[in-house]
Amino acid sequence: MPALSIVTPVYNAVKTLEKTAATVLAQTFEDWEWVLVDDGSTDETAALCRQLAEKDNRIRFFQIPPKGVSTARNEGVSHAQGEYLMFLDADDLLEPGAAARALELQAQHPGHWIIWRYSVGKADRVFWGDEMDAEGVTLHTGADLAYLYRKCVFSMPWNKLYRTALAKEISFDPSYSLGEDLLYCLDYLELLHRQGEDKICLAHESLIEYVCTVSGDTLSSKYLPDYLPLWEHHFERLNNCCRELGAPTEEMLSLYRQELLVMARGIRDILVRDPLAPKKRIKKAKAALASDWLKSLCKTMKQEKCYSPYYLPVKLQLLWILCRMQYWQSVNSPWFGKMDWGGYYLLGKSWNRE
Repeated sequence: MPALSIVTPVYNAVKTLEKTAATVLAQTFEDWEWVLVDDGSTDETAALCRQLAEKDNRIRFFQIPPKGVSTARNEGVSHAQGEYLMFLDADDLLEPGAAARALELQAQHPGHWIIWRYSVGKADRVFWGDEMDAEGVTLHTGADLAYLYRKCVFSMPWNKLYRTALAKEISFDPSYSLGEDLLYCLDYLELLHRQGEDKICLAHESLIEYVCTVSGDTLSSKYLPDYLPLWEHHFERLNNCCRELGAPTEEMLSLYRQELLVMARGIRDILVRDPLAPKKRIKKAKAALASDWLKSLCKTMKQEKCYSPYYLPVKLQLLWILCRMQYWQSVNSPWFGKMDWGGYYLLGKSWNRE
């Protein structure tokens, strides 16, 4: 039984998989298996996977009908034989020594879920906000979920080391076209919490290079008509989990602000990118702005005196003001700051801004 299973879903990845494979094969730690699952590719991906498997018996290749990345990942997990497991997308790159470092961290911090930072493209830009220069590791518990989510290290599956036996108890939900990664990570953390083991070790070093794909075929770039209902569901699940795990009030307030910003962007996106006719776009945006979930979020923010520049436009359902503010913020216009402080003063200057 290998120490580590690496699970990679592949779909029409012939242009990127060789480069990804080179980073796997170059790992200094050699007791691994690489489980490749082809999700019905229509190019030469399957042939490339077979070639890789023929050259190295640690590589195992499986094919399934085209059912999406979640089903492919679930299939890969079902075949994983290692004690530990990590996910790697077919266009991402493992840093030199990444596998060894992940397992070393696990040995140093037994009982912790190992999570690491990541770099983005050749610029080596690391997603970590104001902790950009942090070194070593920091230790957390499930109570820090809101904080870790806001710092862009929680909601993706490929910057984490899982215990394979536990990973087999949960699965990615193929019914979702967006946010299924977050739900999987929440499932895993809740599983750890139920066992009294929701300790997390965050490594402040990049073990993976996340390659941002800009193709029009990717979910990150194409418009999704059901974007807002999906995120309402996911945010509700995230908020409930944060509360259950005891997230501090100040972190919950920051999370609410971030969620309101995401929803505001989504509402503007309806007006700008939805393929419906203009009048139908406006009607759809107004309906999204008046959703029960947004009303509930605004009610919670009012109770907590949690200020956001988007609170009043959403609360009062001021569609055009919200969209202008979104535009002003995107172009760094001083009008956004004026509207921000105007809303704050209208609420009596007593709400928490930070």
